[in-house]
Amino acid sequence: MLTQIPVPTKKQISGYRNTDTPYYTTYPPGGAWKNDYSKAGFYSELDALKVADNKDAAVYVHVPFCEKLCYFCFCYTKIVKDKNKPQVLQTIDAINKEIQLYDRAFGDQEKPVVRQLQWGGGTPNYLTEQQFNHLMDSLRNAFSMDLLEEFALEVDPRTVSSEDIQKLNSFGVNRISMGIQDFNSQVQEAINRVQPLDTILKLVETVDSATSLNFDLIYGLPHQTVLTFSETIDTCIKIGADRLSIYCYDHTPDIHRHHALMDQSLMPSKNEKIEMFIMAAQTLISAGYEWIGIDHFAKREDSLTMARDQGKLGRTLNGYSVFREFNTEFGIGPSAISSLSRTYTQNVKDLGAHAKAVQAGEFPIFRGWDLDNDDLLRREVIMELLLYGRYSFSEFEQRFEKDMLSYFKGLSGALEKLQRDNLVEANDCAIEATPLGRYYIHQIAKIFDKYSTASSDYVRTHAAIKLHEKNS
Repeated sequence: MLTQIPVPTKKQISGYRNTDTPYYTTYPPGGAWKNDYSKAGFYSELDALKVADNKDAAVYVHVPFCEKLCYFCFCYTKIVKDKNKPQVLQTIDAINKEIQLYDRAFGDQEKPVVRQLQWGGGTPNYLTEQQFNHLMDSLRNAFSMDLLEEFALEVDPRTVSSEDIQKLNSFGVNRISMGIQDFNSQVQEAINRVQPLDTILKLVETVDSATSLNFDLIYGLPHQTVLTFSETIDTCIKIGADRLSIYCYDHTPDIHRHHALMDQSLMPSKNEKIEMFIMAAQTLISAGYEWIGIDHFAKREDSLTMARDQGKLGRTLNGYSVFREFNTEFGIGPSAISSLSRTYTQNVKDLGAHAKAVQAGEFPIFRGWDLDNDDLLRREVIMELLLYGRYSFSEFEQRFEKDMLSYFKGLSGALEKLQRDNLVEANDCAIEATPLGRYYIHQIAKIFDKYSTASSDYVRTHAAIKLHEKNS
């Protein structure tokens, strides 16, 4: 349990601040995937799952609509105020048909057992109660929900009511995620997401005591400073959020045109952004929160912290999980990503193309990646580092029957540099991030990534699908 973390020096910050590094929600990251993916690997893994002993899985449903545009947004979403527009109704029907494709794929065989269900977007509370219940009924037909433990849903505080929150509690939702971003009114106006503190407090009051409350924050936005962001962190602590996810804003107006609606000159520098995260981490740890993985913080009694302490912490395509045992996640809806053991796939983003595919009885996949044996072992090392900040050489040798230092060419030299910078401790037994190295865990993981130098577009393309790389 960390109680204090050293603050990086300006030299250390400067030495790593310009290092482009993937977020590693997946390995290989999306920038390396193939757009001409054949789907054969997906269907092969689907068949293997039908007869697998372990059928535990996660399901993510992407609702691609919002009522209002947030200028900072990376997510694939459409701004539609009229919920009865044909485009909206067609897309909701297409999502339902995609769920039914899984129902037909498994037929009379034993269904995948969903342990974690997450609704994201977009804005899941965009759906009417009837639409939500209809999709939930289809999910219950396609998958086994008897052992569902975590039922999470994102809400937009501007468009959800206290009555809506109460209904979600009655539906069985036990984790609600609110996109806070920042409590500062000047920042909220600059990013077109005005949601006064009083609005948040009224909603929080209606969250059931048994429901975990998560706040999403973003640093790097216009008008933010270390001081103003510290006030937001303090407010989160006072409200008593069970978990916080703290993300770094990446300004990409060439990819997301609405980013240009914000004045880049008002955004903090790279150094200032690093200082903001350092401040947030120090403050939350001092307040009794535990630092989980890369950029998540949870109360000591939260299930995420307990999972980490018990060695059960896992990672899905949408964040951290209390389930380490499964590596199957079904992504449903336009742009959603799935992971079936040895394959990653992403659905088409275009709403019309998505509807056309499922109408024809086809899974709406347009890109993906089949992992070879080398990908699998590199993925294990990278994910273990991101989850726990360490990896055992002996565990690698036991699992893969290979010598770790011999397998990863140049590893010794890379570790020596990280050791000189006091980011890792390494010996004949293991590699482990130092408390200081926690700030640079992406850079540490990158030394095991064989694709990171493949092309200059690698990290850039990765940023374009960052919407799939955030927790709710």
